[in-house]
Amino acid sequence: MEQENRGMRIATMLEDKDFTNVGYTIFGDNIAFVAVKPENSPSIQVTRPDGVNGQEAASILGLDYLSSESDELHGLSLDVFDEGEVISEDFHTRGGRKISGGGSQCTTGFSVVNLSNGVQGVSTAGHCTGMNLFDATPPEADYPTFFQRQHIGSWGDMEWHTTRHWELPEFQVDSSGTHWNIHSVATGVSVGDVVCGSSRMQNYRRRCDRVKSTSYSAGGTGNLVLMESGSGLTMTGGDSGGPWTYGSTAYGTVVGAVKLCRGWWIFKTCKWHDLW
Repeated sequence: MEQENRGMRIATMLEDKDFTNVGYTIFGDNIAFVAVKPENSPSIQVTRPDGVNGQEAASILGLDYLSSESDELHGLSLDVFDEGEVISEDFHTRGGRKISGGGSQCTTGFSVVNLSNGVQGVSTAGHCTGMNLFDATPPEADYPTFFQRQHIGSWGDMEWHTTRHWELPEFQVDSSGTHWNIHSVATGVSVGDVVCGSSRMQNYRRRCDRVKSTSYSAGGTGNLVLMESGSGLTMTGGDSGGPWTYGSTAYGTVVGAVKLCRGWWIFKTCKWHDLW
């Protein structure tokens, strides 16, 4: 407990000096710190596994080297990394990843929150029954999801799950793991609007398309958005629940596709359209 308290005190000192990503590990009587140096501080070059001590450490932390405060520095090591360098990352749930269960798979859409109690989770398609396992980003192991509620009816096809991890507002956009943040939610959609999707099942092939209709209904599911799909379907089986977005704005989640036909007999032409 004494070491933990000392670690927190020194971490606060570093953060007060505008160091970021401050972390520490306790090894008995010693504490090893890591931190990213403040902006415009090229003079700070400290990487000593045998510990930072004496006047240099006191100068970095703003302590009086001759005072009792410098006792805090006993057994301290500090690795300072360049500005902008990533030295830590939280694993967490995001949209655009596989969710599976019951012998099938779908795709996560967006992080969501229950406004009545603040509980967070992640969405997928309502028809994706039995989903209970989130495909985590390696090297993290896959972990369970916990079904909360589902709606398949007059206002679309969606369900949501909680996890024991952070569900942050972002979604994956390519096979290398690149993800984009969600900064807003569309409050409406109109015919002709451009909306984009990334197909996880097709190696995150990304296409943008125009809205053909905002009120397609079939099989008890209503108010779905129908896309033009002029260059073919964007999504395919297994993409259900995945995100449709424009820039950093969330629009909706994949439901499936529908084949619409025009004409009669030998003059009839049919075409598949994305639905979300």
